[in-house]
Amino acid sequence: MADMTTNETRGGHHDFVAKIVCLLLALILWVYVMEVENPDWEETVSDIPVELVNTDEIEIDHDLTIYGGYSEKVEITLRGRRNKLSEITADDIKATADVSEITEPGEYTLPISVIVPDDSELVGSSVENVTVLVDKRERKTVDIIPKYSGLVIEDGYIQGDPVLSSPTVTVTGPSRYLSNIDHAEVLVPDLGKITSSVKAYGSVALIDSDGGTVSNPYVTLSISEISVDIPIYAHKTLPLVVEYRYGFFNDDNVEITLDRQTIDVRGDADVISKLDKLTVTTIDEKLYPDDTSFKVKLTLPDGVEKLEDFDEVNITLHHRGTEKRSIVIPIGEENVKNAGDTSYELLQSSLTITMRGDPGELYLVTAQNITAEIDLQSYSGAQSGRTRIPVRLRFNDTKTVYEVGEYYIDVMINTDSAE
Repeated sequence: MADMTTNETRGGHHDFVAKIVCLLLALILWVYVMEVENPDWEETVSDIPVELVNTDEIEIDHDLTIYGGYSEKVEITLRGRRNKLSEITADDIKATADVSEITEPGEYTLPISVIVPDDSELVGSSVENVTVLVDKRERKTVDIIPKYSGLVIEDGYIQGDPVLSSPTVTVTGPSRYLSNIDHAEVLVPDLGKITSSVKAYGSVALIDSDGGTVSNPYVTLSISEISVDIPIYAHKTLPLVVEYRYGFFNDDNVEITLDRQTIDVRGDADVISKLDKLTVTTIDEKLYPDDTSFKVKLTLPDGVEKLEDFDEVNITLHHRGTEKRSIVIPIGEENVKNAGDTSYELLQSSLTITMRGDPGELYLVTAQNITAEIDLQSYSGAQSGRTRIPVRLRFNDTKTVYEVGEYYIDVMINTDSAE
C-alpha cells in the first residue's frame, strides 16, 4: 500500500512539471511569432480630435463663424504590423472635416476624412461624420469697467477716476452669443491699503446683461489684458479767505462776507499737506472806496482740484468805523522824479484826492502830510504830447489813512529834449 501511494505522488509531480514545460514552450512560441514573424495586427486609437479646416475661408469670404463641432473626437481602428502599430498615438493620426463649401448660416453634417501613418491601414472609425453649427460672424465694441477685488483707501485720501489703457474691447463671434454681452470688466488684483497712485494689470472678462461672466470658446476678444492707472489723491476741506494788499483792512473796519466758507479739494499729497487755507483773492483796499459786492473767479494752485461744482465766489464788502474825506494837494516840479533829459510841462498845479480812514486821524491830515510822486523814467523819449501819468501818494504821520481810487496828472512831454 505504501509503494502505491509513493508512485502516485511521483506521477502527479511529473504531470505538474510537464504542464510548466508546455506553458514555457507556448510562451516562447508566442514571443517568437510576435517578435520574429511580426504578424498583422489591429489596434484601436482613441481621443483623436476632428480638426475643422478652411474655417478662415468662410470667415473671410462669407463673414461666417462656427460655434459647434470643434470638440468632436473619434476612435480609429488600424491594421498593420504589430511592432509598427504599437508605436502609433493619437498625435500621428489626422482627422479633418472641410467647411469650405459652407456659404450660409445653419447646421451641416460633414464627412470626416482620416489620414493614418504609413505602414498602417484604416479599418474603421467610430464616427463617420461631424455636425457643425454656423452663424453670421459679428463684431461688437463694449466698455471695459474696472472691478476691484480688494482696495482700501487710507483716511484722508480719495480715489480718482481710473484710466484704462484701453477703455473698450471689440468682441467677435456668432451673432447669437454677442447679443447678450453687456460690457466687459477688468479684475484689478488685491492692492491692500494704498496712499499713492498705482498701476495694476488685469484680465478682461465679458459680462452678460444679468451680470454673469460670459465663457464661450466661440467668442474672441481684441485684447485679453489691460493696465489700469488708479490715481490716489490726498483730500482736505480748506477754509476760503481773502487777503489785503496793503493791510489797511482788518476785522474792525470792514466786514467781508463770502457766499462759500469752505471748499473740498484733492491733489498730490505733498501739495495738499502744505495747504491750510485757500485765498480767494487779494483785495486792493484803494480800489473799494464804498460798500460793494463783486464776484471772483476761483483759481486753484497747481496740482489741486476742486471737488465741488462752482467756479466763482461772491464777496460782499461793508465798511465800518471809517469815513471818507476829500482834499486838494499842490503839484509842482518838486513832485517829479526821474525826469532826466525829458522836456516836460505839468498841466496841473493841484490834484483833488479822496481819503478813507479812522475819523480820529482822517480829519487831522493836511496837504503837508501827503507826498505826491510823478515818475517820468519810463516816458523818457518814448512818448510825446499830452500824457496822463500815474501819481503815487504817500501819507506821513498816519497808519490808518489812505487814498481811495487811482490818480493821474496831465503832463505835456515834448519831442525836443534838452541836450
